[in-house]
Amino acid sequence: MKLRLSILVLAFIPSILFAQTCKDKVQILQWVENANPLEDAAKALENGNANFMAVNGYGLYIPGMENAPEGAFEKRGYIVIEGTSDALCSKRHLKLNNIALEYAKSYNHALLGGK
Repeated sequence: MKLRLSILVLAFIPSILFAQTCKDKVQILQWVENANPLEDAAKALENGNANFMAVNGYGLYIPGMENAPEGAFEKRGYIVIEGTSDALCSKRHLKLNNIALEYAKSYNHALLGGK
């Protein structure tokens, strides 16, 4: 009986940990829903911060750099939007991840002067 109970408890620990991790990722990303990338980029430039926005996926990705002038990335750093991932844990996380991707793309375009 004790062995069964132990196995049962151990079987649910990953589920509990995953649920908390998913909740954390979603909570961290919620800010992107109401964020304005153009205003945020303008404020960042005013404050001397010309870092690009990046997202986590299969690898690190900096959206909106397709038409960037040569060497633009080397001159600036990047900030990873925390909570983005290719390991999506819920439909809500997927939605927020997609919003973050579009946010980063618009933000980076604004940093590049709309190019």
